[in-house]
Amino acid sequence: MNEPLDPNFKASQFWDQRYAAGGDSGSGSKGVLGQFKSAYVTAVIRHFQIKSIVDFGCGDGTQVAQLPVEQYYGLDVSPSVVERCRAMYADRPGFRFDALPEATLERYDMAMSLDVLYHVVEPDEYEAYLRRAFGHSTYTLFYINREAQPSTAPHILFRDHLSEIKQRGFATRLIEQEQNPHKPSMSFFLFHNQPSAE
Repeated sequence: MNEPLDPNFKASQFWDQRYAAGGDSGSGSKGVLGQFKSAYVTAVIRHFQIKSIVDFGCGDGTQVAQLPVEQYYGLDVSPSVVERCRAMYADRPGFRFDALPEATLERYDMAMSLDVLYHVVEPDEYEAYLRRAFGHSTYTLFYINREAQPSTAPHILFRDHLSEIKQRGFATRLIEQEQNPHKPSMSFFLFHNQPSAE
């Protein structure tokens, strides 16, 4: 199993400093990569009649602007980017944002995690993240790397996420996957959760 490059690394500090300095969520939210993700998530929303989404790691909010969903709850470890998203979506009454320590989770049609799980490098946070992702929704949608691989960045840890999920025995089953033709190392994985997953 891969281990964090820097055991003292704090993801919340890294991302809040990045966003507070005016940074964004990175290239994966833009161009053909962002377009591919938006198109796939939109297709899932329409096919499964998703009305409410909780997004674990909303980042700068650019990926969700066009999603046809009634209720969206964006969460992030960075208070700075949460404030930015609140301002950006002030005219969307069904959209709200919170920093993760302040989040009040209910039950949602779908939990979503796009380009986030490999950034959750701290072991305790990784465990908590997976429990939240499977514990509050009917469906869970991940966009993640397809296999473990080395990384030279302290904020990235490419685990074998599918094996990690299976080992934990969540009450869920994988019902769909879609590889990104523009970046074959990445795919969408859609899970259908059982009520006992909470």
